[in-house]
Amino acid sequence: MPKIVVCGKGGSGKSVLTTLLAKVSADKGYQVLIVDADESNLGLSRMLGIPMPEKSLLDYLGGKKEVGGKLRAALSQQQKEVEFSLLSSTESIDPDCISSDGKNISMVVVGKVHHVKEGCACPMGVVAREFFSKIPGEKQLVLVDTEAGIEHLGRGIDAAADMVLLSIEPSFESVLLAEKVFAMTSEANIPCQAVISKANPNVVPSMQVELKKRGIMPIGVIPFDQAVAEACLNGTPVEGDTAIEAVKDIQAYLEREIW
Repeated sequence: MPKIVVCGKGGSGKSVLTTLLAKVSADKGYQVLIVDADESNLGLSRMLGIPMPEKSLLDYLGGKKEVGGKLRAALSQQQKEVEFSLLSSTESIDPDCISSDGKNISMVVVGKVHHVKEGCACPMGVVAREFFSKIPGEKQLVLVDTEAGIEHLGRGIDAAADMVLLSIEPSFESVLLAEKVFAMTSEANIPCQAVISKANPNVVPSMQVELKKRGIMPIGVIPFDQAVAEACLNGTPVEGDTAIEAVKDIQAYLEREIW
């Protein structure tokens, strides 16, 4: 099973894509592990309909101060990497770090920003990279929901990915970001696929033209779905109507071509 990083511009629908792809895959009998690597978004567990884990991976490792100290120590000794042996598998971490729907979907949270002036998110990036690189994907589909933008690529979180899946909303900024993501993943030799999200059918053709100019051929289109919008507003599990049908087609393509 692959390890997939899901990314996109802020508000582009990447968390909805992660959620629906997880649910469609789980309904087909696959074990799915969600890695919440967005230090700002607090709503992914609600979208999935499962509880937040009691602890984040950052908490499990002693908190930001402890991990940051190890980073500084590694830098002072001119070490390129910091290893955390406790992150070698889901079985090796504290059960409080994992939540589940009781069926096929489980979730871990890398860490969240909680306080003013608590510092940068670099420790979370290191923890995300370490966990993602070590977690086995043979028996489960691993989906990483990243923070908005491309910082995860700069941090090297995607290095262990079998594929990057990019959510593109109908905006020129999102198209420009897509061009940048495809260039960076090509530089890193990581396969990348794109999906148009939250799209009004009237704008899809012009989006496809703009993306084609940049050598990007989306593997699917997720239409704007009122049911998804209402679930996101109400903080309830995202199921979708037309969106879930589109994601079924996307999942089938990935299963056929990638898995």
